[in-house]
Amino acid sequence: MTTTPRDGLTRGLHGRFLRPFATSALVVGLVGAGALATAPIATASTACTPDSGYGACERFSFTGADQSFTVPAGVTSVHVEVWGAGGGGSEYVPASGFDAAGGAAGGYGKAQLAVTEGEVLTIVAGGAGQYDVNAGTAVFGGGGLSAGGAGSRGASGGGFSGVFLGAGWTSPQLIAGAGGGGNAVTLDGIQAGAGGGAGLAGNNGSGTGGSVNSSGSGGTLVAGGAAATGNFGPCATTPPQPGAQWQGGDGAIGGENGAGGGGGYFGGGGGLCNGGGNDQQNGGGGGGSGFATGDRVSAATGENGTNGTVSSATSQPRVSPGGTSSAQYVAGVGAGGATGPASGSEDQANGGAGMVVVQYSPASADAGSLVVSPRKNTNLPRYGSTTLVKSAKVTPSSSGSLRSIRVTCTLTGKAQQRGDMRVKLCSVKKNLKTGRVAVKTNGYRHVRVTVTIKSKSTTASYTPQTWKRSWHVK
Repeated sequence: MTTTPRDGLTRGLHGRFLRPFATSALVVGLVGAGALATAPIATASTACTPDSGYGACERFSFTGADQSFTVPAGVTSVHVEVWGAGGGGSEYVPASGFDAAGGAAGGYGKAQLAVTEGEVLTIVAGGAGQYDVNAGTAVFGGGGLSAGGAGSRGASGGGFSGVFLGAGWTSPQLIAGAGGGGNAVTLDGIQAGAGGGAGLAGNNGSGTGGSVNSSGSGGTLVAGGAAATGNFGPCATTPPQPGAQWQGGDGAIGGENGAGGGGGYFGGGGGLCNGGGNDQQNGGGGGGSGFATGDRVSAATGENGTNGTVSSATSQPRVSPGGTSSAQYVAGVGAGGATGPASGSEDQANGGAGMVVVQYSPASADAGSLVVSPRKNTNLPRYGSTTLVKSAKVTPSSSGSLRSIRVTCTLTGKAQQRGDMRVKLCSVKKNLKTGRVAVKTNGYRHVRVTVTIKSKSTTASYTPQTWKRSWHVK
């Protein structure tokens, strides 16, 4: 038995990936999948031009690992947009009488998310589904695999994109499912299934082979998509796999391998393989489902990606994901892989990677100020205790606090000229918490008492301030 890391999964007997069992009885159930997630990494997002009504925009592109967003000071709500990755297509160039199937595009979702300043969100931007040669390579975000290798024909599904509270994938807020992988050429004029689209719920792979369903089903809001049904011989050494939470099902292994399902809140199922010369055709993967009912989410909407196409053209273009009308969309993101690309442009057969955009309105410059209530008259009596400052504070109190209070008593005028220096000109009582300052004078004339109060910041937007005033004993 050999093991190969794959988003926390291992490959076991017969090359099948072993997944932890996950259940969900309700859409709102936050079922953990920590084994499938990587620890958030501090990632510098790319600045983008914010939409009208927002003052800041951050774009998270695919990196192959979880990323993090720390809520800035004063921000209580962010606008999030998520695009799932597209499934890979077949780079096989169709011959006469044969067709090839492209990968499906990823889904799209957007919503408002209630947050608190300093809170850390986990960001997942799914990996692109790969065309047949690389279809056995792990896809970040749970794209199901085909076996890969020359002549494999099947493609892998894309990875989901989403936003989670805290670390890991245990508290999802908004998820966009990924497109399923496209399949190989068809035989005898029977179309095999392209990959399914994805969005708030996954689409099924579109094709059938003869009287059997050759393509995987889309993930739903409560369960993974079913694997393709029908007979699995003579090609299948390993049958296609159903989808699971966060994970698309692998395509059948053997002959021309089946395509993988897209990752999602629940992944799509894997497609059939083709042994040649029979009615069993290669099958595409089902699309992964989305999720938009996190406990902090409001005003959520979503849009499915486009199903993959089946074509005899030698270069069928990519299909578009959901959310292309958004001002934040970037060309190629979430696109389904092309079919039969021209030599030298095989990368077009890969799907487009996922993306997440976070927009918000930064806290405006804090209008907080240092407020001091002092004694109004400028002269002090020669004897006795006098309150010079009743109170001092920063308003609003969330912006800053008092840093220091300094009181100095010095001789002035003729007394200073005579060098009439006393050891203790006055006694001082001060309270840094309330800002209260009281001074007891000791009978000396020509004494100046100066009180200096400074504040400090508790938020980045508040500028520390200084207040100062002097009184005289005459």
